[in-house]
Amino acid sequence: MGLICSYYALESGFCRRHFQLQCLATSMAETIDDNFYEIDDEQERLSFLLANVNSNDREIVEFCYDKLSEIQISDADLDENSVSMLNQIIEDGLNHNNDLVRRWCCFFVGRNQVKSQIDKMISMAEQDINMSVRYNAIGALGDLFAVKAIPNLIELLSSIDTFNHGRNAVSAKEVSLSEQAFIALSKLGFDEYLPQIVEYYERAEGEVKIRLIPTLANYPTPEIRELIREELFNENSARDGNMLIGYKSIIPVAIKALVKLEDDDSVSIIAKLSLEHEDWQVRKAAVLSLVSSLEQGHRYPLSDEGFSFDTIRNCPEAIECLFELVQKKDISDNEMMDMSIEARFGVFPPQIRVMQFLDFMMHPDRIRIDEEELEKIISQLNVLREYWINFTNELIQNEEE
Repeated sequence: MGLICSYYALESGFCRRHFQLQCLATSMAETIDDNFYEIDDEQERLSFLLANVNSNDREIVEFCYDKLSEIQISDADLDENSVSMLNQIIEDGLNHNNDLVRRWCCFFVGRNQVKSQIDKMISMAEQDINMSVRYNAIGALGDLFAVKAIPNLIELLSSIDTFNHGRNAVSAKEVSLSEQAFIALSKLGFDEYLPQIVEYYERAEGEVKIRLIPTLANYPTPEIRELIREELFNENSARDGNMLIGYKSIIPVAIKALVKLEDDDSVSIIAKLSLEHEDWQVRKAAVLSLVSSLEQGHRYPLSDEGFSFDTIRNCPEAIECLFELVQKKDISDNEMMDMSIEARFGVFPPQIRVMQFLDFMMHPDRIRIDEEELEKIISQLNVLREYWINFTNELIQNEEE
């Protein structure tokens, strides 16, 4: 049996609500999450966690530290006293005998930029007895921009041991300390150790390489651009550790990285992929990278950035591919299934985004071509727009039925 209570109730019994929280005695292993989520106020939730974090019940302790690690202090409406208590609890937790507690505390340190713990993170990254704790400590060093940890992180690049890491058995994936050290170093982004970064990346395979690409894009150098650009021709796929089934191509991840790097030299290659690649998810990622620079006020969620409007407008191959794409009316089964699923959430097909982009680009104020030719193009776009709007409406209607 454990005791659910409020920090405020323990400390001073500030008010009746806090006193009521103190009186919630029950079997915490089964009900702590229910009691926690019944509390709406951020401050009271923190009070609840702080009051129970030293419980004698292991599952209660793990639950409390898990929830504490999710707190982003800069975004939370918490009083100064509670924040001070929280930081002390986290500092104590870094020396806890429970591996999960130390993991959550390392995550909190990185998430909340607790720079006073840099030395502790370096020590834990090298010496903690639990590999997952070391993994989180290394990640925290990257989040903390811990320049003094660079020699330690470079040394960790040679670590070869792999282990399963994740919040639970379902999300766990095989990782290594060297992979996390790579990511941490990439967040720091100094050119002095770029050769070691490149060497490590070139040795990586499968889903490990997929996970490395986003942080590799922190180096806006010609060498890195070329390295990632080569992945556009990589036909290999790897099991995605975040999916229960299926495989994931490296190409969409590479496209996002090249967008971040503003690699104009890759646009014509990506435009070709949008039409010719056999994998619909690759084609879709390519298309959206070409047309997602504009916010037109429509329902399509622009969660992914795209190449700049001027970059696409000045690439004839990209414009040609976009026109060809909206004229292509044969839809694969996989493509139709994906569009149907997204239609349930009010997401328009990529062709609608392309139409919006072309309409915007072909405005007389933005393009300088013969007036008669422009009228023909606009007339053609009007016909295509009507087709894709009708297509989308039928898609939505079918899903509603």
